[in-house]
Amino acid sequence: MLGDTIMLSTLETDISIQYLIVGAGGTGGGGSPTNDRAGGGGGGGAVLTSTAKFPMGTNLTVQVAPTSNGGSWTGASVRGPNGGDSIFHNITAAGGGGGGSAQQSGSLNSNNHGRSGASGGGAGGIVGALGGSATAGNAGGNMGASCCASSGGGGAGGAGGASSGSNTQGNGGPGVTNNITGSNVTYGAGGHGEGGGTYDIAVAGTANRGNGGEGAGGDGNYYSGGLYNYQGAPGGSGIVILRFTGVTPTISGGLTHSTSTVSGDTVISFTAGTGTITF
Repeated sequence: MLGDTIMLSTLETDISIQYLIVGAGGTGGGGSPTNDRAGGGGGGGAVLTSTAKFPMGTNLTVQVAPTSNGGSWTGASVRGPNGGDSIFHNITAAGGGGGGSAQQSGSLNSNNHGRSGASGGGAGGIVGALGGSATAGNAGGNMGASCCASSGGGGAGGAGGASSGSNTQGNGGPGVTNNITGSNVTYGAGGHGEGGGTYDIAVAGTANRGNGGEGAGGDGNYYSGGLYNYQGAPGGSGIVILRFTGVTPTISGGLTHSTSTVSGDTVISFTAGTGTITF
């Protein structure tokens, strides 16, 4: 006589998480207030995406890189600082490199080069200035003109463009597009360089996209909205996005986040702060 059949179920002990981690963009370089030399664009932050499994009950660190340079525009002829890093668990998306500066007089110096970063910052508008190298994305553009115009920061999807004339700047490198949230969004683009003697205000990188800040123009002391045209713009803040199914996690204080549902999956977007998530 056959015995009863016993069905055994497998206890799920791991959680599978799809993630997107983006570092902050680098700040654009400051230009000269007394001549046409412009500052280079900031490099885009790293964009990391994959799927990983973690044991249930594990506290996983989340850190979102804030807007670079404390959200401030640079001073005149100041090399842009790099963007900060975003972290999920032990996975780090580095910030983009700052853009090279341009001083009112004198020959090439080290501050005119774009900084190295996830993607490199663009060269300032000084002959011989170089774009920064990249650790995760693409290099910033080199100075390609005989005078003044600056180059674009590198992006996660392509290198920064070189300046090609005194008033023809290099554009920032493209970012990469991801649809973890259910919509196509582009992250990690490089900031544009600026033409020599341009009378406009540098544009900051988009928040929570990791885009580099725009480089500053030069000359004229054009002033608008509390800013001068020779000030480089800050890079956009980073973001950490997690997508998973089947559980309700606990999120610590210190993190700004939103939750949505996409095709039956839970999607949590962390837009600021540092803390932990536990599944």
